[in-house]
Order: sequence, then structure tokens, then C-alpha cells
Amino acid sequence: MATRAAKPKVITPEGEPVADDLDETADALENFDPEQLEDIELPEALVFHSDENAAAERKEDPGTPFEFDGKRYVAYRPKDAVMVTLLAAGSMNATMADQVQCVLQWLDHCLEPIAKMELQRRIYDRHDHLEWEDLTRVMIGLLKHWEGADMTREERRAALAKEKRQQALSAGRAAKTKAATASSAGRAGATRARGTRR
Repeated sequence: MATRAAKPKVITPEGEPVADDLDETADALENFDPEQLEDIELPEALVFHSDENAAAERKEDPGTPFEFDGKRYVAYRPKDAVMVTLLAAGSMNATMADQVQCVLQWLDHCLEPIAKMELQRRIYDRHDHLEWEDLTRVMIGLLKHWEGADMTREERRAALAKEKRQQALSAGRAAKTKAATASSAGRAGATRARGTRR
């Protein structure tokens, strides 16, 4: 691979490259030769690194024990990128296809191979009562447990208060729906009664 002689950088007193160097960098990025990719001098804003500490923390994860249908298993918390994807299964807009895809990813990323094979065998066994919705509930329950473990005490209190408000709103809507249904039924009954008397 051909090499290029690097032009000495001129730095301002403030420690920033002068305009000529910035123009040269921009030109190199817009018109680079793919065969000389390693020779391009990239600005710091375009040099990225992953978080090695996060990987080390995941290796130390002893797992989370849980019970399903009377049997104990151990689940391992996935990396944050996978957590975001899996949590989408709990969205109100998630379709059954979305849930199935997320559960399959969860089985792959969070369970030991033996547990994964056992649950997959059950889900595909037409004589077994296990359904995708059951596994989705287990997966979402574990994800929420891991999310809660990351929260501070104040964040947990706020999340619990929000959940209680949502439950109260849902209960209120259900009560209104029930009352409206009862009222409609009452009006319909009264109408039939008047018709009978006639």
C-alpha cells in the first residue's frame, strides 16, 4: 500500500488546526481512495471506541435465577443494545411477529443452551400448553427486573408512582366502560319494556 508524506500541521495558539489543515482534512474525507483508507488522517470527532468496561462487567454477571412452570432457570442480562430491542416486545404497538422475534433473541442471548432448547421444544410441541405470550411475559418481567436494578432509589420510587398512576387510569377507564355498558343495557331494557306494554 502506498504511503503519503504527512503535511506538518500548523496549530494556532488556542491549540486548534488552522483553516488550511481543516480544508485539507475535509478534502481527504470527501475524495479518499478506498485502497489508502489506513493512510487517511481522521479528526478526533470521527474516531470512536466501544466501552470495554461494560464488557468486563457483563463477564462478572452471575445470572438471575427465576422459576417458570415449577422449574428453575438462570437468565443472563444482555448488553444494553440488545435490552433496547427486547423491550420493544412490551410496547403497545408490538405485533405478534415482533414479540416472537424478540423472544427468540432473548432465548439466544439470555439463557443457557440447555434451557433454550427445552423452552423451544415446548413452544413447538403442539401438545404443550406453552404459548409465545407466556414467554413474552417472562422475558419482559426479567427485563424490568434488570432495569430496576440499574435505578437509584429515587428513580425506582418515581417509576413505581408512574406505574400506579397508569393502573389507576386503566381502572378508571374500565369502570367508565362498564358503567356505559350497563347504562346502555338499562336503556335497551326499558325500551323493550315499553314496547311490550304497548
